[in-house]
Amino acid sequence: MQSRTDPRPVVVAVDASDSARDAAAWAADIAADWSAPLHLVHVVPGDPQDLPLDPLPNWLAELLDVADRAGARPCTAEAQPGDAVTTIAARGLGARMVVLGSYGAGTFAGMLAGSTSRDVVEHVVAPVAVVRGSAPRIAPPRSGPVVVGVDASAAGTAALAFGADLASALGARLLAVHCWSEVYVTPEGSARRSHRSPETLAAAAVAALDEQLRPITERYPALDIER
Repeated sequence: MQSRTDPRPVVVAVDASDSARDAAAWAADIAADWSAPLHLVHVVPGDPQDLPLDPLPNWLAELLDVADRAGARPCTAEAQPGDAVTTIAARGLGARMVVLGSYGAGTFAGMLAGSTSRDVVEHVVAPVAVVRGSAPRIAPPRSGPVVVGVDASAAGTAALAFGADLASALGARLLAVHCWSEVYVTPEGSARRSHRSPETLAAAAVAALDEQLRPITERYPALDIER
């Protein structure tokens, strides 16, 4: 794994849930490898004009200590009154990544993410990771590939670049997935079937994927990439 000093923080929204603790531990590992600051944010209901809680809750101080021992430095934490989504979105400005758990307060067991996580994804202008295990109280896996859907859009290109950076930091394999179909949508919005053969369409998809991955392989020559 490569270490790259980065002044942009990894911001983690936390509460006292096991899911948030797992998310904080996962983020601390990433921040340590990136040599990026780690900032833990706990939002409590209240007037945003009120002062942050001082001292920190015991569980938050413990999370800060765990992150420091994981090698994430500098580590900071705050317990701030206000609206969770608004506060996290503000802290996410200029962040390298915003990290959330998925089974904290306000979530429904079995869902990908609770209402807070969904709203944060809509408002944060930084990459967002929702860290989850297969069920509540089960820690997320710490190994496996980073899977990225690849297309030719600007957002897709940015996602691929971030996924490759994350895979490199984790020492993980990058699985790049590009889907094609014989059905396409016209500019007018109607569905049409292509007259090209499936073999031709498949070959075009392979070429498109290779073209998207070329700058990734040049930047990360040691990265294990599966197409």
